[in-house]
Amino acid sequence: MMHRNGKKRRFAPHNSGFSQKRQKHLAGHIMAELLLNGYAISSISGIWQGNMIYYENLINLKPVSGNILI
Repeated sequence: MMHRNGKKRRFAPHNSGFSQKRQKHLAGHIMAELLLNGYAISSISGIWQGNMIYYENLINLKPVSGNILI
C-alpha cells in the first residue's frame, strides 16, 4: 500500500494490516482445520506479523479419535 507521498506504507510488527474481526475470522478457520485433521484445541494464542500468524503456544493440542461435531 502506498502513501500519498509515494512511500510504501509500513505496518508496526504487531499489525498484520487485518482488522481484529478479520484476524478472529482467520483464526477460526485455522482452528477448524486442526479439528478436521483430528486435533482438539483447548487454547490458542499467537502474534500476527505480515500476513502470517506465529503461534506462541497451542495448549493441549492432542490427537482425538471418533466423530467431531462442529
